[in-house]
Amino acid sequence: MRLLRFILTNKMSILSFLTVGAIAAAINFSSFSFFWRVTQLNYNVAASFAFVLAVIFHFNANRIFTFKSQSVGLDQQLPKYSCMVLINYAVTLLVMHIVVEKIHLSPYLGNIAAIGFTVFSGYLMSHYWVFAKKSTQGELF
Repeated sequence: MRLLRFILTNKMSILSFLTVGAIAAAINFSSFSFFWRVTQLNYNVAASFAFVLAVIFHFNANRIFTFKSQSVGLDQQLPKYSCMVLINYAVTLLVMHIVVEKIHLSPYLGNIAAIGFTVFSGYLMSHYWVFAKKSTQGELF
């Protein structure tokens, strides 16, 4: 019940986050394809470069459009966002490793799975911590 109330209360920011995320995913996936196929970098290196490009877009778009949080200084948001990125980066590499090395599927599928895992954790950390308004800090659902 609390989850449904949370979704209904935050539906616009969730939709905006998903839209920004879809664009970031497209940036990630197309960059990964370029770095892995065209430049023939190792898939982990390709995933890393693609991840960084997507993250730069993701931070700025969510700061401006999703959470409308430009009034808070970058010096407060960037350290938190960087921590969130490191967590999601570790998740990305772990998922890539499992999908490619353990399950023996394509790195493309690994990249898609990693994106899926980081969407949920990224929204929660962004909403409640990185771009949190005073009224949402410390409150989960």
